[in-house]
Amino acid sequence: MIILDNTSRLLQGVLSGAVATNQPVFVVSYVDITSTIFLPGTSDGAMNGVTPVIILAAPAASTQRQLKYFSLFNIDTAPITFSLVYNDASNPNAILTFTIPSGYRIEYTGEEGFRVYDTNGNLRSISSTAANYYQTLQVNGTGQPQEGIIDFSSEFTNADDPSNNRSKISINTIAESKVTNLTTDLAAKLALSGGTMTGNLILNADPTTALGAATKQYVDNSITGLTQKPTADTATTTTLPANTYNNGTSGVGATLTGNANGALASVDGVAPYANMIILVKNESTAANNGLYVLTQVGDGSHPYILTRSIDMDASGKFDGALIPVDNEGTANANTLWLMNYVSSFATGTSAVNFTQIGNTNIYYQTIQNNTSSVTQRAKVNLPAYLLATDNSGNGSTDITIGDELEEAIITSMKLLTNN
Repeated sequence: MIILDNTSRLLQGVLSGAVATNQPVFVVSYVDITSTIFLPGTSDGAMNGVTPVIILAAPAASTQRQLKYFSLFNIDTAPITFSLVYNDASNPNAILTFTIPSGYRIEYTGEEGFRVYDTNGNLRSISSTAANYYQTLQVNGTGQPQEGIIDFSSEFTNADDPSNNRSKISINTIAESKVTNLTTDLAAKLALSGGTMTGNLILNADPTTALGAATKQYVDNSITGLTQKPTADTATTTTLPANTYNNGTSGVGATLTGNANGALASVDGVAPYANMIILVKNESTAANNGLYVLTQVGDGSHPYILTRSIDMDASGKFDGALIPVDNEGTANANTLWLMNYVSSFATGTSAVNFTQIGNTNIYYQTIQNNTSSVTQRAKVNLPAYLLATDNSGNGSTDITIGDELEEAIITSMKLLTNN
């Protein structure tokens, strides 16, 4: 809606040049509003070439003048370029400019804005002098067409299509240089199937879905505070035989003692032996779970006794505990477990629960001293395909992989005798 609210403000119309034969004519409808009156009014007239003509005069003092309707009809035999000018105290500013073919009419209403009609009264598209084109836009919900400007480069041509009251947009010949530039630009992009980036890839946020890409920040925060504990020889899959928990001194020296005499049964298919390290994770009382050492296997006269590992006994040694399990066991061989976080953890009171976060590959080597022939077992992390070659020059021999990769017993590794 166009409103004049000052005695120095008015609307003018002006053409960009002289007409061929006839000056365009206009009709205006408006209403004057004060605190006490609502007074409609009309006016009409004709343009005067490049000399501005008053379309809507300034209102009286303390009055608002609202433009309700405006129509300009080009009755000249040639197109005209018309500008609607808002003049505030002799400071003119063009609101808009139309290039109007002969026989066409522009129309304004306060409810629908500006529209263009052809000689048959059909709503049309029309071009301005700046190689822009007007497009009729259908506004959702209102059903009212509005005019909007679309800019086209030289590769496109706009033409009216009287059959459907629309404009046709055609593609002209595109310069070869532009196609070449496009090819060059595409070649510079990283291929979807692979490639090497020369700069940093910055993600917009940490991942929230299972397959989301992880940022460095996310990974750093995830591993901060993790503490790897000694490798467990095996891990429970169910509750241990009935036992009694003693918390020791705030967890230090805490024990799980069998309620009856007898050796501890196999844990996940692994036969128990003295000083065996066991990840206990399935007790009915979750506070009793943790990393234990089998300090007493048990027999017909003694119960089994598990003692909390010194690496995971006091309250401050639990948070972030990361425990790998050896390659023995039916269900838990080569697994990796992380203790779930507990705020203000207290040994013997707070629940100790674990989540499997991955797998490990732990292998054995047999080290044989070629002087004493004493054999010892030591854990090493080796890929299954590793092979060593014989070198008689310095007294070392082959490293070989056993028949079963799960055990991967490496034999015949002699210590150097020259040291």
